[in-house]
Amino acid sequence: MNSLKHTGRSLAVALMAMLMACDAEPLYDTEYPVSFSFNVGWHQGTIAEDALSIAGTFVFISIPTDGNQRFVITPNNVEREEQLLPVSEIEQRAIEAQRQSAFGSMGINRRLLVGKTIFDGTLTAYDGHCPNCHHDTGKRDYPLTWADNRQYLLCNTCGRTYNPNIGGAPTNAKSKSDLRLKLYRASYANNVLTVRN
Repeated sequence: MNSLKHTGRSLAVALMAMLMACDAEPLYDTEYPVSFSFNVGWHQGTIAEDALSIAGTFVFISIPTDGNQRFVITPNNVEREEQLLPVSEIEQRAIEAQRQSAFGSMGINRRLLVGKTIFDGTLTAYDGHCPNCHHDTGKRDYPLTWADNRQYLLCNTCGRTYNPNIGGAPTNAKSKSDLRLKLYRASYANNVLTVRN
């Protein structure tokens, strides 16, 4: 009889945990559309390729709106930037589609951070803008930059820093309600990086 009561309580606790999980905040952010693909096979030997193969390496991927068709890749492992021209009609159309829409489909403002965490090599993608400044003002132009030996991300507006290796958490939170970086789904198969929400 005691084992039956214990089993009943265990089931009730498990059911409560499942119901509470339904109210939990979603893991992947869906506030802004993200639908980005990049064929690394067409850009072999680039720093973009490093971010998908070397743990602890992250890159910003952005598409400027200045009229020149290109991907801009800014890594954390070297102090240089690569500007990759589209090598196919597919890439040209993708860049043009990003530039034509009001804010593109690369998160807050056409800037993603992609890489593999140093601890377990998990492929991760974040938005490249400060979520806290964006939340506070509603504006879309708070790009993060590399800081602290290019291992952390800095918002030059609010001074917060974020660690992409531990879930995009702020390392110098100003309050308990500080937001983590916006997380997106990332996959890499057949030389194609895909980021979606």
